[in-house]
Amino acid sequence: MQYRLSLRRPDEAPLRVAFIVPKRIHRRAHDRNRYRRRLREGWRLEHRRLRDCVPLDRSLHVAIISLHKYESPWPRLREAIGQIIDRLAVASQAAAGT
Repeated sequence: MQYRLSLRRPDEAPLRVAFIVPKRIHRRAHDRNRYRRRLREGWRLEHRRLRDCVPLDRSLHVAIISLHKYESPWPRLREAIGQIIDRLAVASQAAAGT
C-alpha cells in the first residue's frame, strides 16, 4: 500500500484510489478483474471513515497493490481494507498536523 497527502487543486477530488493487481500474480484477465472488483466494493463500503479525516485543503492519493496469489474470503478482505483505511486515517491526521 502506498499513499501521498498533497495540496489540493480546486478541481481535484479530496480522495483518489487506485487498485493494482499484477499480471504476474493473477495470470488471467478475468481473475484480475474479479479481484479488482472485490477490492473496489470493499473500498466503497468502508471509505467514508477516511473521507472525514482528510483536511479540506489537501487531497489523499492511495494505491492498493495486491500481492497475494490466492483470493481471500470476502469477510477477511473487507476487514483488511478496513484496517488499511484506519492506518491511512491516522497517517493523514498526523501529516496534516505537521
